[in-house]
Amino acid sequence: MNHIDRVCCFFVLISLTAQTHSVNNQLDGRPHFYGRIHLALIAEKYRDMNINNEGHNLGIKGKMAITPEQTAFYRLEAQYRNDDETTYDDATPLEPSGTSSKDSASLVVRQAHAGIRDTFGTLIIGRQLNPIHRTYKADRFYRNSGWAQIHAKRIGDALSYGFNHGHLSFLAAVIVDGTDVDNPSRDQQDFDAHVAMGEVTFANVSLAAGHMATKYENCGAKTAETSLGVAYKTPPLHIGLQLEVGTESSFIADSNVRADLNPCVVGYRVEQADFKIADLYMKYRVNRISYTFGYGIREDSPEVGVDLRKSRWVFEGVYHLNKKVLVYLGYSEYNKDAGDTHNTYLGYRFSF
Repeated sequence: MNHIDRVCCFFVLISLTAQTHSVNNQLDGRPHFYGRIHLALIAEKYRDMNINNEGHNLGIKGKMAITPEQTAFYRLEAQYRNDDETTYDDATPLEPSGTSSKDSASLVVRQAHAGIRDTFGTLIIGRQLNPIHRTYKADRFYRNSGWAQIHAKRIGDALSYGFNHGHLSFLAAVIVDGTDVDNPSRDQQDFDAHVAMGEVTFANVSLAAGHMATKYENCGAKTAETSLGVAYKTPPLHIGLQLEVGTESSFIADSNVRADLNPCVVGYRVEQADFKIADLYMKYRVNRISYTFGYGIREDSPEVGVDLRKSRWVFEGVYHLNKKVLVYLGYSEYNKDAGDTHNTYLGYRFSF
């Protein structure tokens, strides 16, 4: 079965299942169907203009009452990408995806977990949202977000526990023998991590702090991050600030590295670098229009090489057609250390 067949089967199964139930306010375990279509026209420096798939998502979720105080729940969410400069398997060089009647697509799993919630808190096992991202109060743009963060928004092979008590919330998770899917050459290595965060909210202000540490046990490559985020929300104004410090490992290509020198992967060496990140976010909404601005800097101090100072600023205007549909226009600029990839973009997002 090729990529297209797998994607089609997934969508058909979700659609058929979702037809049985369209409201997610019952505790009988039946699925609720949700998703989004997200496209953008992008003009980026050094590249041709293109219409980009910004992530089309489809998911199902449901919950079931076990006792009056205890609820079980589940979520399965996938994202598929197409028209990403690839064509279907038997296409010719003169038949790109933009002019062919069909196209290849990649299917990835964003969330796949189950859990139990009661008066003592919430327990979740499986692929889920990363608790450290609760502290990222300034990373809230439709494009150019995540430019400096080192940890992904979701984590797999994870077990988490969280609770809310009045103005205070706490969330912690462990990743046991997780795999690094972004680096297939190191797949199946002994990778462990832990993360914890706490947040206090009072009136219009929320303060969140968290820490995440990861380590490849086989070779000592590791990252550690401490993050602090502050948000102030009073309509129509929203201000967010986040500060991060930590250490990050990088795998640098080096043909002199043998298996006995680096058990993680042959041909790479491990370099450590300290980093500091500061990010600011501001939004002001007038009726259906939101004006957002952000500025961020990241400083890296590696053991070997030249210190880097990366910076990025972004402006977005968002027009909310309704609660589910919006269009946005933005511009972002990066300095040379951050890639010098200025970009202008026009996006459309439909959620359901």
